[in-house]
Amino acid sequence: MQFLFYYFVVFAVLGWMLEMVFRSVKNRRMVNPGFLKGFYLPVYGFGALLILGGHIILANCIMLFRILFYFISLSVLELSTGMVMEDVFHVRLWDYTDERFNIREHVCLRFAIYWTAIAVGLDFALDFLIPWALQFHERWYPVVDFVLGSLFLMIFLDFIVSARRRMRRREGMNEKDVARRKFVAIAQPLLDHPSILMLKDINHHLGKSRLEHVLDVAWWSFLIARSLSLDEDATVRGALLHDLFYYDWLHEGPRLHGFRHPTIALKNARQITPLSKKEEDIIKKHMWPLTVIPPCYKESLVVSLVDKLCSAGDYICLKKPKKPHTSTSNTPGQN
Repeated sequence: MQFLFYYFVVFAVLGWMLEMVFRSVKNRRMVNPGFLKGFYLPVYGFGALLILGGHIILANCIMLFRILFYFISLSVLELSTGMVMEDVFHVRLWDYTDERFNIREHVCLRFAIYWTAIAVGLDFALDFLIPWALQFHERWYPVVDFVLGSLFLMIFLDFIVSARRRMRRREGMNEKDVARRKFVAIAQPLLDHPSILMLKDINHHLGKSRLEHVLDVAWWSFLIARSLSLDEDATVRGALLHDLFYYDWLHEGPRLHGFRHPTIALKNARQITPLSKKEEDIIKKHMWPLTVIPPCYKESLVVSLVDKLCSAGDYICLKKPKKPHTSTSNTPGQN
C-alpha cells in the first residue's frame, strides 16, 4: 500500500512537469497548470495507478485488449475529472472545444490516443521500473519515505485548502475576513506578552526576525487546521511558541541546536502561559523527524510540515501573502 502512495506522488509530479512544459511552450510564457498551488497534478497520479492496475491485472491478456482498456479507462478518468471540477468548483482545467470528436469539451479523440500511447509505453517500462524503484527504496528508504511522504501530505492539504477556497468563493462568503478575525483573536493574547515581543529583535532566517517566522507558521497552520476542522486554538498557540528561544542560532546557542531547541522553547513557553498536552506536543515535535518520537496529534504534524515549508520559503525568497493585522509592529499583513 505504501508503494502505491509513492507511485501516485511520483507520477503526479512528473505529470505536472509534462503539463507545465507543454502549456508553457504553447503559450510562450511560464504556465503553472492545474487546480492546486504546488508542483503536482493528482489526475496524473490516478492515471498512473490505472496503468499500474492494467499492467498487473491484464498481464496475461493480449496487447490489443490492454490498449483498449487504457483508452477507455483514461478517457473516463479525464472526462469525470473535468466534469467534477467544472460542476463542483466552477473551474475548467482543460478545454477541447476546438478539437473534433470531443465529449463535453473535456475529452477528445486526439488526446485520448496520446494518453493511450503514453500508457502503453509506461506499461512496457514498468517491468524494469518497479524492480529498480524497490531497490532504490531499500537503499535510501529513510530519505525516500520522508520526501515522498511529505509530498503526499502536501498534495492532500493543498487539495483541501484549494477546494474549500473555491467552495467559499462560490457561496459568496467573505471567509478571508472571518479567518483573519479568528486568527487575531487567538494570537493577540500571546502577541501582547513581552516574552513574545522580544522575538522581533532576534534574527531567525534570511532577513526575517523570529517573530515574523512564527507568525508565518502560525497563519499557514491556522488556515490548514481550519480547512481540516482541527483544533485552531492549539494550532495557533503551539505555532507561535514553537521557536520561543532568545539566542541567534546561526552564531550562538547550544550544540546540536536542531535537536535541542524544541525542549528549550517548551520550557520557556511553560513559564509564560498554561499549555495543553496538544500545544506541548506541537512545540516539542515541530522538528520531526529529528525528534525520534513522531507527533501525537494531527495539529502537531501540520505545524511541523508548515514550519519546514516556511523555512524553505525564507531562503528561496518566495512572495509572501498578506496576513492579518495585529497590534504589534512586526505582525504579518500590515497595509
